[in-house]
Amino acid sequence: MKKIKLLSICLSACLLVLAQNDKQVIMNTSVSLRSMLGEDHERVELSTDDTRRADSLVNLYLPANYRHYDWSRKIENYYDYYRQYAGYKESPSANTIIFINGFYRKEFAGDSNSDQQFVSVKGGGSGYFRVKVDLRQKKCFDLSVNASR
Repeated sequence: MKKIKLLSICLSACLLVLAQNDKQVIMNTSVSLRSMLGEDHERVELSTDDTRRADSLVNLYLPANYRHYDWSRKIENYYDYYRQYAGYKESPSANTIIFINGFYRKEFAGDSNSDQQFVSVKGGGSGYFRVKVDLRQKKCFDLSVNASR
């Protein structure tokens, strides 16, 4: 009985990981962040471990900080969102920051160019957000949620 329960838990965890991979895109380092960050940054490569760690921090950050933002509804399940990730540094010696672009609607995901172009939407309330994560400091900041519906 214990073996069946353990197998069931492992299978559930594997399915969650597979589902998350379908909702995650690490942006190509050639994609510019100038329109969002300005000129003073250098793009860096990210690993899947980097995105996993960033996701765990954001998943804790959103429910704890939603009262600070005027949203049409609270972001209740971060892992339901499709996410684009871009790594950058503001100087060669600075910490790596992960810029996460989150969106709820599937029609914006799965495009063959989803690692080449950020999804950008006007309106949409809490269905679309952006946040930055400093992995070294284990800190989320600069949360931006689109206008309320």
